[in-house]
Amino acid sequence: MQAVVRHWIDDGVDALTMAVLARKRDDAQSIATFLSDVGIPARFAQASSEGVKVSVVTMTMHQSKGHEFSRVLLYDMSNGRFPAPMNGASEAVRAERRRHETALLYVSATRARDELIVTYEGEVTGLLGG
Repeated sequence: MQAVVRHWIDDGVDALTMAVLARKRDDAQSIATFLSDVGIPARFAQASSEGVKVSVVTMTMHQSKGHEFSRVLLYDMSNGRFPAPMNGASEAVRAERRRHETALLYVSATRARDELIVTYEGEVTGLLGG
């Protein structure tokens, strides 16, 4: 993730046109902290700071709806993590959740105007056709 964002910046892409999207709020907040700690200006998007655009923005996939970015990195689209396992749920509940998560993935991926990077560990989520 860090290498991708740094590469974009080195290629002259303005940091304020980049976003890192994560499924969970805690992940998005941690990513902003991590990027800042390694010298990449980043901030977690909060309702109170939505209008402030001075750095790479990190946010949840849900928060990304209605936004557009030049470059988007979808964080941890690993099989078994996205969507989260639903052990013990009925088949109907799992099917509904899968539809919801597929729509969320679509909305998140289409926030990228010029380039989309998907990160994962092991196998990519089956929702990407894998």
